[in-house]
Amino acid sequence: MIKNTKKHISFTYGIIILLLFAFYTYGIMSAFTIKAYEPMPNEERVSDEANLFTDEEEFLLLNRITELQDKTKMGFAIVTINYNNKSSMEYADDYFDYNNVALDENYDGALLLIDMDNGDLWISTTGNMIVYLTDDRIDYILDEIIGYAYTEDFYMCADIFIDCLEVYYDEGIPSNQ
Repeated sequence: MIKNTKKHISFTYGIIILLLFAFYTYGIMSAFTIKAYEPMPNEERVSDEANLFTDEEEFLLLNRITELQDKTKMGFAIVTINYNNKSSMEYADDYFDYNNVALDENYDGALLLIDMDNGDLWISTTGNMIVYLTDDRIDYILDEIIGYAYTEDFYMCADIFIDCLEVYYDEGIPSNQ
């Protein structure tokens, strides 16, 4: 009976060692397969699913976004949609996160969503951009662009959004942040 117990213990240790080896090997292998963060390509930073911009307007907005990103080292995007099964906030936040709008793993940046389905404009911020774009500043931007949305001048909405991002970045973080 003692011999069977020893065999059982040896077998148990063998299984434990085998499992530890498998977990160790898997851990090493998964370390080699982890992808580095890859930001969204610049040409995708204006996603006009609702076809609100001309090709020339998209080109101009992309150039402005690229210049602002070079200056701030933060990621920006403008997204238009016709259909949305979420709130504008959820859609904008998810789009930012799942499409790698940020330039790096700090997730700094902002996104303007023009949601034609809900008739809504939404600004999503993340990372350091949260302290640059306070609620008051976001409200100001929305107040500035809403009139252009009513007249269906969506290019001006996006252009003023970019202007405001740059102005607020240049002004710096408000003292109450």
